[in-house]
Parts: sequence; C-alpha cells; structure tokens
Amino acid sequence: MRYLFVFLFQICTLVSFAQTAVSGVVSDKKGVPLAYANVMVYRSADTTYIDGAVTDDAGRFKVSVPPTPCLLRVSCVGYHACWSSASSDNMPLQLDSAPQMLDPAPVSPR
Repeated sequence: MRYLFVFLFQICTLVSFAQTAVSGVVSDKKGVPLAYANVMVYRSADTTYIDGAVTDDAGRFKVSVPPTPCLLRVSCVGYHACWSSASSDNMPLQLDSAPQMLDPAPVSPR
C-alpha cells in the first residue's frame, strides 16, 4: 500500500508540471530572420508573464508553454510588437517595421 501511494504521488507530480515546448522563427515582412528578438509567453486568461526567450542569429526560438491557453508576444527594436496564440510548433512569426524619423542634428564649424 505504501508503494502504491508513493507511485501515485510521483505520477501526479509529473502530470502537474507537464509543459510543452513551442518553437518557431521570427522574421520581418521580407523574410529576413530577426536576431535577438524577444519572445514572451503570457497566460491568456489574465496576461500573466510565464516565460520568455531571445531568438538566435537565425531568428529561431524555443520556449516552454504550460498546457493552459497562452499567448506569445514578440518584439524587436525597430519593429511593431505582435501577439499570437501559442498553439503549434514551428510557428513562423513576422513583424512589421516601425521606421522612426529623427530630427536633424545641426552641424556648425567652430
């Protein structure tokens, strides 16, 4: 009986910590991979931060996602952030560029 209780306890513990991994590639609209983009996982119900990752040089990422419905938020400097549901593996995510015009800097001789 004691061994049965220990076995059931271990099974319940493993099931409660079950997580899946979601991976994909982040690129711009032209298909160029975006290196070092932020990929964050949020719970769908209340947008609580769960986990995050940074893309590698080829724009690839891999994050752990719990079995509950989740959202991914992808952001990168110079691009608009996008939200997507964390539903499948090998997700292709594309970001729109957000060009910023800077004011000209006056240069005068001394």
